[in-house]
Amino acid sequence: MPFIRRFFSRFGWGGVMSDQSGQQLETPSCLVAAPMSPDIALQISTVYACARLLAGTVSSLPLMVFKEDSRGNRKIDRGSQLWTILHDQPNAVMTASDFWQAMILQWALRGNAYAQIMRDSVGDVISLWPLSSDQMTVFSDKETGRLVYQYVRDSETYDLTPDQVLHIKDIGTGILGFSKLEFMGSSVQEAMATQKYTMQNAQNFGRPSGILTVDHVLDRKKGQHDLIGQALGNFKSESGKMIVLEADMKFQQVALTPEQSQLLESRKYGVEEICRWFGVPPVLIGASGATTWGSGIAEIVAGFHKFTLNPLLKSIEQALESRILRAEERGSVVIEFNLDAFFRGDLQSRYAAYATAVQNGFKTRNEVRALENDPPIEGGDTPTAQTNLAPLDKLGEVASSNAPQTPVGDVKQ
Repeated sequence: MPFIRRFFSRFGWGGVMSDQSGQQLETPSCLVAAPMSPDIALQISTVYACARLLAGTVSSLPLMVFKEDSRGNRKIDRGSQLWTILHDQPNAVMTASDFWQAMILQWALRGNAYAQIMRDSVGDVISLWPLSSDQMTVFSDKETGRLVYQYVRDSETYDLTPDQVLHIKDIGTGILGFSKLEFMGSSVQEAMATQKYTMQNAQNFGRPSGILTVDHVLDRKKGQHDLIGQALGNFKSESGKMIVLEADMKFQQVALTPEQSQLLESRKYGVEEICRWFGVPPVLIGASGATTWGSGIAEIVAGFHKFTLNPLLKSIEQALESRILRAEERGSVVIEFNLDAFFRGDLQSRYAAYATAVQNGFKTRNEVRALENDPPIEGGDTPTAQTNLAPLDKLGEVASSNAPQTPVGDVKQ
């Protein structure tokens, strides 16, 4: 294997874990299973459900743009062109939700999501257009070490520089993310084989539902065999109804064989296996079974956010700030997803959290009202706090200041 890697490295082809110049690879050098295309893999319900969950979740989170001063104070920059592109409409034909669903679908299956960055004459971003991962090749220039993104469309090849491409990467070499679909090919093909076998034996699962026996030999000349078969055929289309048998007839139901029971278990295992590749709890895509992060949905969602969603969102935020902001904007413009909707609880829980935030002065009443889509009120932008909260070393001063005061001119009795 080292010899093979050294041999191919002479042509500029780096292995998936190698630090090489030339074409960068995101697929394993030795595949356990045959390559898998997205349109085939998405026919497996578990693959489709996991990809849809990831894409739908990310696309539902608002992407916010903030202006930040030297003291770290932030202000939402709703009036900027960048806000419109990231929060509302990245290009002329897509909403922000459409754009991020397309991007995350590419990321989930291919490990890399690309978008072309269109800029005006001064370098400001004016639109973002998704690019197919299957049509993109990334090279590391042997002389300069700079990356070149080579995109093929309609038999035309376009060389793009890093400042022209938004690149969202999964776990990988740092230059490219690993193509999940290639690495998980054996798991997907195993699920496909099980699904095909089930489809081929869908009627009665490849076995008779039961055996009908009689105490004597049927007379075919009198049509007894055909009459019984015809009668049972009529009963077959009337599922759930009672079947009346003759006095000398006995019906014995046929149970699942050990092989067939094993097949059902294999299908359940296949769901869990594919979910592991995507980092998705099976229960979130409708699979039955015990949870592993707690008994409630809140624990499951919190685990999904911590271990799967948060790393993805952080990589998107950093890629956006690195690739689309001009050099002078970095440090003063912050791009972040708003996770309030993701963690939005029931009404009672939200109101309790709002009360804590307002009483302790880290949210204003109008900020809380905005979270509930209520209009602002006069005076609601002023931070408030409980007056009985004070530092421990000031308790004596606070107690004195809160004591009843004698009006001027009054005489104590």
